[in-house]
Amino acid sequence: MAEHWITTKEAAICCECKENTIVQQVVRDQLKYKYVPGKGKNGQQLRILLESLSPEAQCRYAEKRRKPAPRTAEEMLLDKLSQDKRDRLDEKLLITQEYIKFRDGYPRKDHLKQFVKYMKKNYPMFEFNSQQVANWAKKYEEYGIGGLVDLRGRHSGMKTSLTKEMQEMFLRYYLTDKEPSIQQCYDAVKANFNGEVPSLSSFKRFLYTVPDLTLAMYRKGNKYFEDNYLPSVPTDYDSVPSNYEWVADHHVYDVIVNDKGKVGRAWLDRRSRYILGYVIRMADPNADTVLDSFVEAVKRCGLPQKIQIDNGKDYAAHDLFNLDNDYSLATELNLKVRHSIPYNAKAKSIERAFRSIESFNKMLDSYCGDRPEHRAESLGKTNDKIADKVMTFEKFKEIAENVINIYNNTPHSGKGVNGRTPAQCYKEEFK
Repeated sequence: MAEHWITTKEAAICCECKENTIVQQVVRDQLKYKYVPGKGKNGQQLRILLESLSPEAQCRYAEKRRKPAPRTAEEMLLDKLSQDKRDRLDEKLLITQEYIKFRDGYPRKDHLKQFVKYMKKNYPMFEFNSQQVANWAKKYEEYGIGGLVDLRGRHSGMKTSLTKEMQEMFLRYYLTDKEPSIQQCYDAVKANFNGEVPSLSSFKRFLYTVPDLTLAMYRKGNKYFEDNYLPSVPTDYDSVPSNYEWVADHHVYDVIVNDKGKVGRAWLDRRSRYILGYVIRMADPNADTVLDSFVEAVKRCGLPQKIQIDNGKDYAAHDLFNLDNDYSLATELNLKVRHSIPYNAKAKSIERAFRSIESFNKMLDSYCGDRPEHRAESLGKTNDKIADKVMTFEKFKEIAENVINIYNNTPHSGKGVNGRTPAQCYKEEFK
């Protein structure tokens, strides 16, 4: 998700507090901030990361940005147009202004292509193509709003306005996890009002004023909302040496072998993404596997200062990483322990490493996919009936160990690694 940096004044408005309060929160290191060149002390200005503000403040910022601009005197002169024509004009004006703003702030030449791609993905309710946007922008910059007016059929006559009652009914239909289309919701509202409603364009424009956070929460569900919209402070990898913090999790391989379970447990260095130690076993997740994989990592790399684990019962064993127990492993080794947000994949960088490793397994004949619908047709029989045709567990274990070695020695584009391999980064950033 892209980062958004705003001024202290904008942050204060969003948080409904004084600007001095924002500065005090920066001093206390409660907000993520940076300095940019500009007029101010030492030629620098303070900027606040929007995503480090509260969800309520982010919602206020989104609503403020999405509000349509006040109508100008020039727009008022166009009131003679029918409601249908005004709806289309406002839609074109909104898209055109958004494009010009995007174009002026985008440094590359493919700004038109990228803008259309962005709008189609995030606002599919608008129907337009790149040629139309280019023409609208040209006419708008030359003639103003008048250049966007469609003078065909000037006497068409729809007069109904989009009332608050219509808006609320439309949102009741639209904001559900069943994700009905705009057309379906529009037809439902139209039926309730006996057809006396504005055009579909009016509802599309209204929907554009609804904050992205609201759409994500009600149409995509809590997990999608938390993964993509909950505020999070990006990790400053350059300030963290390797072997300072380890991240752990288990992973079930999507490969069939001639035995029962197939589980891998791994510990990953947060700074370098280097897999420090692991255990691959035919067993369900348990505390013994956690301990053995941790010992394997310590034997290779020594002790970290901090570990990040999830909330599973295999990690919560009383004598392992429970700091409430004065005799637990974590207490004895003086380890700092933090827990990941439940069901939030982005909270654990090791999840991305598992996805990279799993991509190699797709080349294996007995790869079965991560869900039933992804299972290959050639593996359509039950596991028992194909047991004699798949590899042994020992053979798979050998392959899995080779894949982990390949992963550790393949250049990585992640932040802080910067094109180096995890093994190389781990060695160079070790303190």
